[in-house]
Amino acid sequence: MILDGTGGDTLELGGILLVNKPKGPTSHDVVAAVRRRIHGIKVGHTGTLDPAAEGLLVLCLGRMTRAARLFSDLPKEYCGTVLLGRETDSLDLQGRTVARAHVPQDLLGAAAQWVKSVRGAIDQEAPRFSARKWKGKALHRWTRLGKDVPVSVKRVELFEADVERGVSHRRIEFRILVSSGFYVRSWARDLGHALGIPACLARLERTAVGPFRVEDAVDLDPLDRDRVGCSILTGEKALPWVETSNVGADDLLLLRKGVPVRTNDSESDEQEKIVKLLDSEERLTLLAKRSGGIIKPWIVLRPWTGEEQ
Repeated sequence: MILDGTGGDTLELGGILLVNKPKGPTSHDVVAAVRRRIHGIKVGHTGTLDPAAEGLLVLCLGRMTRAARLFSDLPKEYCGTVLLGRETDSLDLQGRTVARAHVPQDLLGAAAQWVKSVRGAIDQEAPRFSARKWKGKALHRWTRLGKDVPVSVKRVELFEADVERGVSHRRIEFRILVSSGFYVRSWARDLGHALGIPACLARLERTAVGPFRVEDAVDLDPLDRDRVGCSILTGEKALPWVETSNVGADDLLLLRKGVPVRTNDSESDEQEKIVKLLDSEERLTLLAKRSGGIIKPWIVLRPWTGEEQ
Protein backbone atom coordinates (compact mmCIF):
# COMPACT_ATOMS: atom_id res chain seq x y z
CA MET A 1 0.00 0.00 0.00
CA ILE A 2 1.25 3.47 -0.88
CA LEU A 3 0.95 5.63 2.22
CA ASP A 4 0.35 9.35 2.25
CA GLY A 5 0.52 9.81 5.97
CA THR A 6 -0.97 13.30 6.17
CA GLY A 7 -3.83 12.37 8.47
CA GLY A 8 -7.13 14.17 8.99
CA ASP A 9 -6.37 17.27 6.90
CA THR A 10 -5.96 14.98 3.90
CA LEU A 11 -9.47 13.63 4.44
CA GLU A 12 -10.89 17.15 4.22
CA LEU A 13 -8.89 18.10 1.12
CA GLY A 14 -9.83 14.91 -0.66
CA GLY A 15 -8.23 11.93 -2.30
CA ILE A 16 -9.00 8.33 -3.16
CA LEU A 17 -9.08 5.13 -1.13
CA LEU A 18 -8.57 1.71 -2.71
CA VAL A 19 -10.72 -0.91 -0.99
CA ASN A 20 -10.68 -4.67 -1.58
CA LYS A 21 -14.40 -5.49 -1.47
CA PRO A 22 -15.24 -9.00 -0.24
CA LYS A 23 -18.12 -11.07 -1.58
CA GLY A 24 -21.46 -10.25 0.01
CA PRO A 25 -21.80 -6.51 0.63
CA THR A 26 -22.97 -4.13 -2.07
CA SER A 27 -20.78 -1.26 -3.21
CA HIS A 28 -23.10 1.08 -1.31
CA ASP A 29 -22.57 -1.03 1.83
CA VAL A 30 -18.82 -0.47 1.49
CA VAL A 31 -19.31 3.30 1.06
CA ALA A 32 -21.57 3.38 4.14
CA ALA A 33 -19.02 1.41 6.18
CA VAL A 34 -16.23 3.84 5.28
CA ARG A 35 -18.48 6.83 6.04
CA ARG A 36 -19.13 5.45 9.53
CA ARG A 37 -15.40 5.23 10.13
CA ILE A 38 -14.61 8.80 9.01
CA HIS A 39 -17.54 10.83 10.32
CA GLY A 40 -18.27 14.07 8.50
CA ILE A 41 -16.26 13.33 5.33
CA LYS A 42 -17.96 12.79 1.97
CA VAL A 43 -17.43 9.35 0.43
CA GLY A 44 -18.53 8.07 -2.99
CA HIS A 45 -17.68 5.08 -5.18
CA THR A 46 -16.62 5.34 -8.81
CA GLY A 47 -18.26 2.21 -10.20
CA THR A 48 -20.31 -0.53 -8.58
CA LEU A 49 -19.46 -4.18 -8.08
CA ASP A 50 -22.22 -6.76 -7.78
CA PRO A 51 -22.64 -8.19 -4.25
CA ALA A 52 -21.38 -11.60 -5.42
CA ALA A 53 -18.26 -10.01 -6.95
CA GLU A 54 -15.09 -9.11 -5.12
CA GLY A 55 -12.10 -6.94 -5.75
CA LEU A 56 -11.11 -3.33 -6.26
CA LEU A 57 -13.41 -0.45 -5.41
CA VAL A 58 -12.02 3.05 -5.92
CA LEU A 59 -13.63 5.43 -3.41
CA CYS A 60 -13.43 9.22 -3.64
CA LEU A 61 -13.20 11.13 -0.37
CA GLY A 62 -13.76 14.75 0.53
CA ARG A 63 -13.59 17.27 -2.30
CA MET A 64 -12.39 14.55 -4.69
CA THR A 65 -15.95 13.15 -4.81
CA ARG A 66 -16.73 15.89 -7.33
CA ALA A 67 -14.19 14.28 -9.68
CA ALA A 68 -15.69 10.77 -9.45
CA ARG A 69 -16.45 10.61 -13.19
CA LEU A 70 -12.73 10.81 -14.00
CA PHE A 71 -12.31 7.46 -12.26
CA SER A 72 -15.58 5.96 -13.52
CA ASP A 73 -14.38 6.40 -17.12
CA LEU A 74 -11.17 4.41 -16.59
CA PRO A 75 -10.83 0.92 -18.14
CA LYS A 76 -11.37 -1.99 -15.78
CA GLU A 77 -9.73 -5.41 -15.58
CA TYR A 78 -11.51 -8.50 -14.29
CA CYS A 79 -10.77 -12.16 -13.85
CA GLY A 80 -13.29 -14.87 -13.16
CA THR A 81 -15.05 -18.05 -14.22
CA VAL A 82 -17.78 -18.76 -16.78
CA LEU A 83 -19.96 -21.80 -16.05
CA LEU A 84 -21.11 -23.60 -19.21
CA GLY A 85 -24.36 -25.53 -19.44
CA ARG A 86 -26.51 -23.27 -17.28
CA GLU A 87 -28.10 -19.85 -17.80
CA THR A 88 -29.96 -17.84 -15.17
CA ASP A 89 -32.22 -14.81 -15.30
CA SER A 90 -29.55 -12.71 -13.57
CA LEU A 91 -26.73 -14.19 -15.70
CA ASP A 92 -24.84 -15.30 -12.56
CA LEU A 93 -25.22 -18.02 -9.94
CA GLN A 94 -27.53 -15.87 -7.81
CA GLY A 95 -30.41 -16.06 -10.31
CA ARG A 96 -33.12 -18.53 -11.23
CA THR A 97 -32.09 -21.17 -13.77
CA VAL A 98 -33.78 -20.61 -17.12
CA ALA A 99 -31.83 -23.07 -19.29
CA ARG A 100 -29.60 -26.13 -18.97
CA ALA A 101 -27.71 -28.18 -21.53
CA HIS A 102 -25.08 -30.88 -21.88
CA VAL A 103 -21.54 -29.49 -22.28
CA PRO A 104 -19.24 -31.21 -24.81
CA GLN A 105 -15.65 -31.86 -23.76
CA ASP A 106 -13.82 -29.91 -26.48
CA LEU A 107 -15.21 -26.35 -26.36
CA LEU A 108 -12.16 -24.45 -25.13
CA GLY A 109 -10.72 -24.01 -28.63
CA ALA A 110 -14.00 -22.63 -29.96
CA ALA A 111 -14.31 -20.37 -26.91
CA ALA A 112 -10.80 -19.01 -27.43
CA GLN A 113 -11.52 -18.35 -31.10
CA TRP A 114 -14.72 -16.43 -30.31
CA VAL A 115 -13.00 -14.43 -27.56
CA LYS A 116 -10.20 -13.50 -29.97
CA SER A 117 -12.71 -12.36 -32.60
CA VAL A 118 -14.69 -10.07 -30.29
CA ARG A 119 -12.63 -6.90 -29.80
CA GLY A 120 -13.11 -3.17 -29.90
CA ALA A 121 -16.47 -1.43 -29.82
CA ILE A 122 -19.48 -3.75 -29.41
CA ASP A 123 -23.18 -3.25 -28.77
CA GLN A 124 -23.95 -5.05 -25.51
CA GLU A 125 -27.30 -5.94 -23.96
CA ALA A 126 -27.37 -5.21 -20.23
CA PRO A 127 -28.68 -7.83 -17.78
CA ARG A 128 -32.23 -7.25 -16.64
CA PHE A 129 -30.90 -7.50 -13.10
CA SER A 130 -28.54 -4.53 -13.31
CA ALA A 131 -28.11 -0.91 -12.26
CA ARG A 132 -28.67 0.40 -15.81
CA LYS A 133 -31.43 3.01 -15.61
CA TRP A 134 -34.79 3.11 -17.39
CA LYS A 135 -37.24 5.92 -16.64
CA GLY A 136 -35.04 6.96 -13.73
CA LYS A 137 -35.08 3.58 -12.01
CA ALA A 138 -32.57 0.71 -12.10
CA LEU A 139 -33.52 -2.23 -14.33
CA HIS A 140 -33.30 -4.67 -11.43
CA ARG A 141 -36.02 -2.74 -9.59
CA TRP A 142 -38.40 -2.97 -12.58
CA THR A 143 -37.58 -6.66 -13.01
CA ARG A 144 -38.28 -7.47 -9.37
CA LEU A 145 -41.63 -5.70 -9.73
CA GLY A 146 -42.45 -8.05 -12.58
CA LYS A 147 -42.48 -5.27 -15.18
CA ASP A 148 -41.41 -5.80 -18.78
CA VAL A 149 -38.75 -3.30 -19.74
CA PRO A 150 -37.15 -2.63 -23.12
CA VAL A 151 -33.84 -4.31 -23.84
CA SER A 152 -31.07 -1.89 -22.87
CA VAL A 153 -28.24 -1.91 -25.41
CA LYS A 154 -25.14 0.24 -25.03
CA ARG A 155 -21.94 0.56 -27.04
CA VAL A 156 -18.97 -0.51 -24.91
CA GLU A 157 -15.38 -1.52 -25.60
CA LEU A 158 -13.52 -4.76 -25.06
CA PHE A 159 -9.76 -4.19 -25.15
CA GLU A 160 -8.29 -7.55 -24.16
CA ALA A 161 -9.56 -11.01 -23.21
CA ASP A 162 -7.92 -14.37 -22.56
CA VAL A 163 -9.47 -17.72 -21.60
CA GLU A 164 -8.22 -21.06 -20.33
CA ARG A 165 -9.76 -24.28 -19.06
CA GLY A 166 -10.96 -24.28 -15.46
CA VAL A 167 -11.16 -27.14 -12.97
CA SER A 168 -13.50 -28.99 -15.34
CA HIS A 169 -14.58 -28.78 -18.98
CA ARG A 170 -17.72 -26.94 -17.81
CA ARG A 171 -15.71 -24.02 -16.42
CA ILE A 172 -13.70 -21.45 -18.37
CA GLU A 173 -11.32 -19.10 -16.56
CA PHE A 174 -10.83 -15.64 -18.06
CA ARG A 175 -9.09 -12.29 -17.78
CA ILE A 176 -10.72 -9.33 -19.49
CA LEU A 177 -9.98 -5.61 -19.89
CA VAL A 178 -13.01 -3.47 -20.73
CA SER A 179 -14.44 0.03 -20.79
CA SER A 180 -16.76 1.58 -18.28
CA GLY A 181 -20.33 0.29 -18.61
CA PHE A 182 -19.29 -3.20 -19.72
CA TYR A 183 -21.23 -6.08 -18.11
CA VAL A 184 -19.09 -9.19 -17.73
CA ARG A 185 -22.26 -11.19 -16.98
CA SER A 186 -23.58 -10.32 -20.43
CA TRP A 187 -20.25 -11.28 -21.98
CA ALA A 188 -20.42 -14.68 -20.23
CA ARG A 189 -23.92 -15.24 -21.62
CA ASP A 190 -22.82 -14.22 -25.10
CA LEU A 191 -19.85 -16.60 -24.92
CA GLY A 192 -22.24 -19.45 -24.22
CA HIS A 193 -24.56 -18.42 -27.03
CA ALA A 194 -21.60 -18.34 -29.43
CA LEU A 195 -20.85 -21.94 -28.41
CA GLY A 196 -24.50 -22.92 -28.79
CA ILE A 197 -25.10 -23.63 -25.08
CA PRO A 198 -26.34 -21.69 -22.06
CA ALA A 199 -23.75 -20.06 -19.79
CA CYS A 200 -23.52 -17.75 -16.80
CA LEU A 201 -20.93 -16.02 -14.67
CA ALA A 202 -19.76 -18.15 -11.74
CA ARG A 203 -17.05 -15.92 -10.24
CA LEU A 204 -15.86 -12.34 -10.73
CA GLU A 205 -13.01 -10.29 -9.29
CA ARG A 206 -12.10 -6.75 -10.35
CA THR A 207 -8.33 -6.68 -10.38
CA ALA A 208 -7.64 -3.17 -11.69
CA VAL A 209 -9.21 0.21 -12.43
CA GLY A 210 -6.97 2.23 -14.72
CA PRO A 211 -3.52 2.38 -13.05
CA PHE A 212 -4.81 1.11 -9.69
CA ARG A 213 -4.39 -2.56 -8.69
CA VAL A 214 -6.28 -4.63 -6.15
CA GLU A 215 -2.93 -5.65 -4.65
CA ASP A 216 -2.59 -2.06 -3.35
CA ALA A 217 -6.07 -1.96 -1.78
CA VAL A 218 -6.90 -2.11 1.92
CA ASP A 219 -9.31 -4.63 3.40
CA LEU A 220 -12.59 -3.26 4.71
CA ASP A 221 -11.92 -4.72 8.16
CA PRO A 222 -10.12 -3.57 10.17
CA LEU A 223 -10.37 -0.02 8.79
CA ASP A 224 -10.65 3.03 11.04
CA ARG A 225 -10.24 6.78 10.57
CA ASP A 226 -6.51 6.75 11.26
CA ARG A 227 -5.87 3.98 8.76
CA VAL A 228 -8.00 5.73 6.14
CA GLY A 229 -6.04 8.93 6.78
CA CYS A 230 -2.68 7.26 6.12
CA SER A 231 -3.91 5.08 3.22
CA ILE A 232 -5.57 7.78 1.14
CA LEU A 233 -3.87 8.60 -2.17
CA THR A 234 -3.52 12.28 -3.03
CA GLY A 235 -1.78 14.49 -5.56
CA GLU A 236 0.02 12.69 -8.38
CA LYS A 237 -0.76 9.34 -6.75
CA ALA A 238 -4.51 9.94 -7.09
CA LEU A 239 -4.54 11.17 -10.69
CA PRO A 240 -1.37 9.90 -12.42
CA TRP A 241 -2.98 9.76 -15.89
CA VAL A 242 -4.30 13.37 -15.81
CA GLU A 243 -2.01 15.86 -17.52
CA THR A 244 -0.38 18.54 -15.38
CA SER A 245 -0.76 22.11 -16.62
CA ASN A 246 1.91 24.57 -15.54
CA VAL A 247 1.04 28.15 -14.59
CA GLY A 248 2.80 30.81 -12.58
CA ALA A 249 2.12 31.50 -8.91
CA ASP A 250 -0.04 34.55 -9.69
CA ASP A 251 -2.23 32.64 -12.15
CA LEU A 252 -2.53 29.73 -9.73
CA LEU A 253 -3.77 32.12 -7.06
CA LEU A 254 -6.38 33.51 -9.46
CA LEU A 255 -7.55 30.00 -10.29
CA ARG A 256 -7.84 29.18 -6.59
CA LYS A 257 -10.10 32.24 -6.31
CA GLY A 258 -12.26 30.89 -9.15
CA VAL A 259 -10.94 33.21 -11.87
CA PRO A 260 -10.10 31.75 -15.34
CA VAL A 261 -6.65 32.49 -16.75
CA ARG A 262 -4.93 32.36 -20.15
CA THR A 263 -2.32 29.71 -20.78
CA ASN A 264 0.59 29.30 -23.19
CA ASP A 265 -0.29 28.65 -26.84
CA SER A 266 1.64 25.35 -26.66
CA GLU A 267 -0.95 24.10 -24.15
CA SER A 268 -3.94 25.23 -26.18
CA ASP A 269 -6.54 22.53 -26.89
CA GLU A 270 -9.33 22.71 -29.43
CA GLN A 271 -11.45 20.36 -27.32
CA GLU A 272 -11.95 20.78 -23.60
CA LYS A 273 -9.48 18.80 -21.52
CA ILE A 274 -9.30 18.13 -17.80
CA VAL A 275 -5.89 19.02 -16.31
CA LYS A 276 -4.45 19.17 -12.82
CA LEU A 277 -2.42 21.96 -11.27
CA LEU A 278 0.14 21.64 -8.49
CA ASP A 279 1.47 24.29 -6.13
CA SER A 280 5.14 25.07 -5.44
CA GLU A 281 5.27 22.17 -2.98
CA GLU A 282 3.98 19.73 -5.64
CA ARG A 283 0.62 19.37 -3.89
CA LEU A 284 -2.48 18.84 -6.00
CA THR A 285 -4.24 22.19 -5.75
CA LEU A 286 -7.08 22.09 -8.27
CA LEU A 287 -8.52 20.44 -11.35
CA ALA A 288 -9.36 22.66 -14.29
CA LYS A 289 -10.89 22.58 -17.76
CA ARG A 290 -8.51 23.77 -20.48
CA SER A 291 -9.55 24.74 -24.01
CA GLY A 292 -8.79 27.48 -26.52
CA GLY A 293 -5.89 28.78 -24.44
CA ILE A 294 -8.10 29.33 -21.39
CA ILE A 295 -7.92 27.44 -18.08
CA LYS A 296 -11.12 27.49 -16.04
CA PRO A 297 -11.14 26.16 -12.46
CA TRP A 298 -13.34 23.08 -12.03
CA ILE A 299 -12.61 21.52 -8.63
CA VAL A 300 -10.54 23.57 -6.21
CA LEU A 301 -9.02 21.23 -3.62
CA ARG A 302 -7.03 23.96 -1.91
CA PRO A 303 -9.15 27.15 -2.08
CA TRP A 304 -7.73 30.58 -1.42
CA THR A 305 -8.22 31.33 2.27
CA GLY A 306 -7.64 35.07 2.14
CA GLU A 307 -4.36 34.78 4.01
CA GLU A 308 -2.25 34.79 0.83
CA GLN A 309 -1.61 37.85 -1.32
